Amino acid sequence: MSETPIFACDIFAMTPDQRARHAALAQRFRDEARLEELPDGYAFVFEPDEERALKLTEFMALERRCCPFLHLAVEFLPSGGPLRLRLTGAPGVKPFLVNELGLTQETQV
Repeated sequence: MSETPIFACDIFAMTPDQRARHAALAQRFRDEARLEELPDGYAFVFEPDEERALKLTEFMALERRCCPFLHLAVEFLPSGGPLRLRLTGAPGVKPFLVNELGLTQETQV
């Protein structure tokens, strides 16, 4: 019998300024992206943009401080395709991401 991993953020892993920046970036990404459900998490899909790619990398550096159990990746799809921010993890991570990211039926495509 295997146990479901427990997913919990370490709210003390970031300074107040870092938490504010992380929250601002997360909100911006929720507003700008199309969300894709993946078997082991979610992907935020964006129009290709170099500045956004840098902000996605900044977001990932902050996110991994508080949620080191997540697998984070930015994908540059070929032929000028979109950018994808993938947040995935062990079985059971999807409900955590829904709650943590404030996803609703409307945001899940």
